[in-house]
Amino acid sequence: AALVGHNRRVCWADGTHSMHGDTSRADFAGMEGPVNPQHVALFAADMEGKPLAVVHHNTTHPTVFYAAGVYTADIPGAARGIIRDKLGDIPVLFLNGAQGDIAIENMLEPRKESREDKLRRVGRILAEETLRLREGVIYSNQAHPVACARRSEDRRPAARSSTGGRGARRIGAH
Repeated sequence: AALVGHNRRVCWADGTHSMHGDTSRADFAGMEGPVNPQHVALFAADMEGKPLAVVHHNTTHPTVFYAAGVYTADIPGAARGIIRDKLGDIPVLFLNGAQGDIAIENMLEPRKESREDKLRRVGRILAEETLRLREGVIYSNQAHPVACARRSEDRRPAARSSTGGRGARRIGAH
């Protein structure tokens, strides 16, 4: 699976929370909300099965170089390069979902890595999952209406219940 988005709001024992907090602190009470582990891909091919285009989706802020003062295709660009290496020089479009409080960093399992290493790692995860999904694709020249829905697992922490069901209260504006 391509779980690259993790909730970034850390709850504290006093009912407050913050972005990207230190979860090793003694007053850490849990993460504020759920994640969306879903990865979706759409593939187009010609009548002989030759790839024409790929659209893939994952919910996270797909940025490693945010506020770095550079223009970059960032994680979607790294994934696109890997997908094109396998499928040819075709259009590859990345759609990011409702990111909200979702970020690449897993606050519960922090990593020490450079931005460049993170870019390569996450780009590879997204590309590999997209290519894995392609393995089971059956193309058709007939129009077929498609509908799908998936509910993400509710992963709200016990911290919610420790605040009397009110959840962590917001401190300041962001």
